Amino acid sequence: MTSTRASRENSQLICTYWSSFSGLPDAPENYQKVRYELFERENATGKNATELRITQENTPTKEAAEHSEKNWGMVLAGMKKLLEK
Repeated sequence: MTSTRASRENSQLICTYWSSFSGLPDAPENYQKVRYELFERENATGKNATELRITQENTPTKEAAEHSEKNWGMVLAGMKKLLEK
């Protein structure tokens, strides 16, 4: 089970969550934070583009961080494919 709460400030969204899969108690210190930030950039052809930056904090172990990084890679590749159609 996952608990979530989110807040929005300007061009960022911050979600905190706890997952029972972590094996840790449902306590504030065991919640992870995922931040989504949007930035306006100029791409290689000089056109305006939007950059999405995702950061995840408070991952309990190195293995969990590596797992999350792999999952985010798949999510972002799927988003890129969809958005570039």
